[in-house]
Amino acid sequence: MHSIYFIGYGGFITASALLMAAAFYSRFKRRGTPINYTSLALVSGLALFMWTGAALTEYVYNPSAVTAGFVIVALAVWFSVGVVWQVKAYLKRHPMDGTL
Repeated sequence: MHSIYFIGYGGFITASALLMAAAFYSRFKRRGTPINYTSLALVSGLALFMWTGAALTEYVYNPSAVTAGFVIVALAVWFSVGVVWQVKAYLKRHPMDGTL
């Protein structure tokens, strides 16, 4: 398994992002402190990069149907993140007022 480093780091960073999200939410519920979405997005993006690196590395060294599926899922997640980012940017510029 050539992608073991990516998988190890990806798992560690994913767990860190989940722990950060839980801590931010807990602090928000207790004290009303705003959630720092910038740092969450940064750590989550790094985790996503590591998982994509694991998928691509594994596919390069072991081109099978299973690893191809792993790569497709990783790229689909990247595409979904891009779409959500664009929708968020659009809604920020054009807030919805309830009318169509």
